[in-house]
Amino acid sequence: MTAATMTYEDTVNLLVEWQADGADQDLVIYSYDDPHRARIRLLEISDDYFAHSGAETWSVTYGPSPEVPFVSTIALITHEQWRHLRDGRPKLPEGWSEATPRKVWPNGHKG
Repeated sequence: MTAATMTYEDTVNLLVEWQADGADQDLVIYSYDDPHRARIRLLEISDDYFAHSGAETWSVTYGPSPEVPFVSTIALITHEQWRHLRDGRPKLPEGWSEATPRKVWPNGHKG
């Protein structure tokens, strides 16, 4: 499958597979699906990540590439931060709050 033929869901699955490969067993990944299917947004939760005290989640955004045809953003938080997310600390990246999180790792992955 080439990037030109990959669907939004194919790309979510590919990114989840890449992110989960070799990760610790406490890793949980949620997709905050873009209703326009233009951006992939993954929230990774692991106690291996640095628990920063800032109000925003730490995230990185990648542009489309030959392997990944969508803009994708990956945010990283700890399990403790996940428990407090619904209280608004830390805050999700802009635009994520309108989406319902969908668990894609483990047990939600279709790879």
